[in-house]
Amino acid sequence: MKTSDNVDKIFPAFVAFQAEMPPVPKDSINPHFRNKYASLGAITEATRPVLAKHGLAYTQFMTFVDGAQVMITRIIHVSGQWMEDGGYVLNPTKNDPQGMGSAVSYARRYCLSSCFGIISEDDDDGNKASEPAKPAPAKPAPKPVKTKELKEPDWFNDLGELNENGILAAKSIMDGFSWEKIEQHYLIDKFTKDTVNEYIATIK
Repeated sequence: MKTSDNVDKIFPAFVAFQAEMPPVPKDSINPHFRNKYASLGAITEATRPVLAKHGLAYTQFMTFVDGAQVMITRIIHVSGQWMEDGGYVLNPTKNDPQGMGSAVSYARRYCLSSCFGIISEDDDDGNKASEPAKPAPAKPAPKPVKTKELKEPDWFNDLGELNENGILAAKSIMDGFSWEKIEQHYLIDKFTKDTVNEYIATIK
């Protein structure tokens, strides 16, 4: 962590902020792990009023560290004092503007949760992270598909970030394709809409 030369005002204000900070509702569900998590919108809505009450704000910006693109989160006090994290290295699944936009959205949510001490995801005691890779099950014989049966779209990687299919879906929405039309073909949950909409907001 880095700080301004003096921290006699920002540290007490930040302690007061954390003491008053209410729990952030976990308003979204990761479709892969089925665990609940707090979206970027929920974290922003819950933290900003309490930050402002104690003369605090934050900014997030991109920089390069040792050739890697890094997200920095800086917390600022009205006195001009500040503190910032060590940075989060972005690791987009696809090296293009769309892949970077998805990585930035994830990094913003992850870094804010870490800096503010917010528990933004359900705790599984590390079970999912420590599970050994399982062999792919044998494919069963194909079954007749009901014409009205809707399936969840394959738009996410294992981290819950948009994959190439999800990015194409987001671009379609940006070009005027409506959620109502998409929901005629796919079962769309709140996590999917939130993630796609956050990505679109980042690109815009």
